[in-house]
Amino acid sequence: MKRIKVCIYSHENDSYNELYKVIKGDTKKKYFARHTFGNGEWYFVSDPLGYCELDYSCPEDYIFIVCDGNGKELFEDSNGKISNPFPTLKNHAKQVWARCEQSKTAKKDGLSDWLLTFMTADKITKDMNCPEVNWTHCWYDNIGQKIVKEFIHLGEPYCIYEITMKHRYGECEWIEYMCGHKNIDLKYPYYVTYFGATWDEQSYGLCYSPREAHRLVVDALKEVYGNVKRLSRISEHEWGGISEQKYNFETAAMSYLGSSYSQNTFCPSYDRQNVGNIIENIKNERIFYTSREDILKDYDAREINWDYSLSWL
Repeated sequence: MKRIKVCIYSHENDSYNELYKVIKGDTKKKYFARHTFGNGEWYFVSDPLGYCELDYSCPEDYIFIVCDGNGKELFEDSNGKISNPFPTLKNHAKQVWARCEQSKTAKKDGLSDWLLTFMTADKITKDMNCPEVNWTHCWYDNIGQKIVKEFIHLGEPYCIYEITMKHRYGECEWIEYMCGHKNIDLKYPYYVTYFGATWDEQSYGLCYSPREAHRLVVDALKEVYGNVKRLSRISEHEWGGISEQKYNFETAAMSYLGSSYSQNTFCPSYDRQNVGNIIENIKNERIFYTSREDILKDYDAREINWDYSLSWL
């Protein structure tokens, strides 16, 4: 039987491996890995400070004494009878978060759409690169942070944080919940995991988010044209030709809304008033056909340059 003292060196990576550094023990190895998928299995590891690839499973008589960063013994674990499955840092944080009152109201989806409602044309300048992405991922600041819950993982103190964010241009604030080390560097913070956010859903900007605007226009098209798979539009050109172009509901909606950006120039297609006007136009003016038979009621088939890119189904 070999008894080996180890402490965590790096937490779970994308391959579900934790890396442990040997403090003391009957081994020449400097590192071992714990494969965290399932109950956790100890492995010899190749290239520990590189790709951290698993080599082969440790024998059952290898007893790992897991210690904190100061070498204090916490518990024993092995691939044999001495089994003490313990969660990864992220899973431990999720367990703590589930016991927090805020976990019942925080959401992981919807924040970006809400933030984009505040992005109006007057707030975007030509020097702003990738505005739709940076608006939701970069252009905001942490203006307040407090601890919701503390917990200890492998001897280290961690916290669930409630962070108040303020947008630099959108004039809106919201709260995000994350897990990080208790002694976190506020200038360059690193958070273990993100739990969600809360915001005032009764308050929003002058625009729809691109996704919401697109959904509203698609719904209006379906209400007018019914349950069909294809729409068709006839164009009469200045040079006298007539051509057909086919659409599905999604591309038809895009033809109304256009692109949100062109060479970093914001296009206010998602303004709430503009989207409302588009929906009214859809309801009041039918510009699409739903079948070839309907087209032939208004046009001579011999004059039309038919679109075969999407077949009628």
